[in-house]
Amino acid sequence: MKYILLFLVLSLSSELHAQKMYSKQEVIKDLQYLCDVIDHNHPAPYKFHTKMQFDSLKSAIEHNLPDKLSAINAYFELRKILAFIGDIHVGFVNTPIPNDKTILDATFKIQNEKMYLERNAIDSSLNGSEIISINGFYPKKVILDYHQVVSSDAYNTSFKDEVMALRMKSVFKYFLNIKDTVKLIVKSQSGALRPLYLLYTLESKLKPIKPKLDSVLFATKNGTAKLTLTDNGNRVLILSSFANKHYKTFYKSIFTHLIQNKIDTLWIDLRNNGGGNFYNAYRLLNYVCEDTLLLTFSRPLDRSGKYFKGFQKGVRLFGFYYREIIHRGGIAKRDGRKFNTNTFYPKLPAFKGKVMVLTNGISASSSTIVAYYLKHLVNATIIGEPGGGEYGNCGGAYPKVKLPNTRMKIRIPSYWLDYNLEKNKS
Repeated sequence: MKYILLFLVLSLSSELHAQKMYSKQEVIKDLQYLCDVIDHNHPAPYKFHTKMQFDSLKSAIEHNLPDKLSAINAYFELRKILAFIGDIHVGFVNTPIPNDKTILDATFKIQNEKMYLERNAIDSSLNGSEIISINGFYPKKVILDYHQVVSSDAYNTSFKDEVMALRMKSVFKYFLNIKDTVKLIVKSQSGALRPLYLLYTLESKLKPIKPKLDSVLFATKNGTAKLTLTDNGNRVLILSSFANKHYKTFYKSIFTHLIQNKIDTLWIDLRNNGGGNFYNAYRLLNYVCEDTLLLTFSRPLDRSGKYFKGFQKGVRLFGFYYREIIHRGGIAKRDGRKFNTNTFYPKLPAFKGKVMVLTNGISASSSTIVAYYLKHLVNATIIGEPGGGEYGNCGGAYPKVKLPNTRMKIRIPSYWLDYNLEKNKS
């Protein structure tokens, strides 16, 4: 009984949080607080946009705010500032969007500012059709508007498109405020316009796609990394995350296998790999790149810590202590920043065969570091879409800051990670 009561209390509190209304002035105060946090604590807030551009966006948001905002609407307005930084590592860790269990029996694809119906459980003949309207909304406008609230590195639209496609149920329900029936007008293969009605249900009728089963040669305990053998004899290293703790033994085993069996081509699948531990990523590179690799962490000298409270201040201090005192590498100070360089030495003998890398829009963070190095240091072939990153990344410790009025929490990375190839080649 007590568990039922607890569930009801949590459900009610979540629902109340979602329904709570905030005044325009409350949201403006949180917006100013958020801008101050970014300015004082993000390691590279103005890498892609100037302070003047941030101030202009902030003024535009303030000007267009209504007198009252729901928690969800305030959430989307505040996310515009976070998305503007151009860093997938910064974002909200608690959101007012309810975690409901309803299902929308369709999957979507977004490409070149167009939206497509990838699969649906009602009429399979419409699969692959372009979506012309969504309850009267034009897809291109929805895509461009939603892009403004999705954090990605620089101007990476592939990442934003993939994120939006994955979140489509929430986009319809909370971004477009469509609560029950989603009416799509689609252009069929014959060119005719056809209506399609999608409902939010509790049970999916869309049959799952059965993945092709390959022989697994090596795998970590949690299955986030495995070396498979395909029907045509290819070795494919599938890495769904770089967060695995057992990567050292795993990498040693698979590369010993590749070299002993004289494998001349290695496929590395980084699709849907959102990143993880950079040590994990660099240890993989050490088995493929014969160069000594350098990774430099930097942060501003004059960073303020006043926005971090309690445990989060401890997280920030521990990140500083670990990065700059325990770990190897001296600390350099120049141009108003602190620098700490890490050295990763190659594992010999290195794999000298051909490397093929698979990526998609969700490949991000550490996986983009790996793809970047493999492309430039071993001339790997990259197949797929650009991931959620480009040269440079943020990382290290991730303390959280709570906004004073909406009480939303924001994760702020502590360091800028510089993996400049010119330094690595010198």
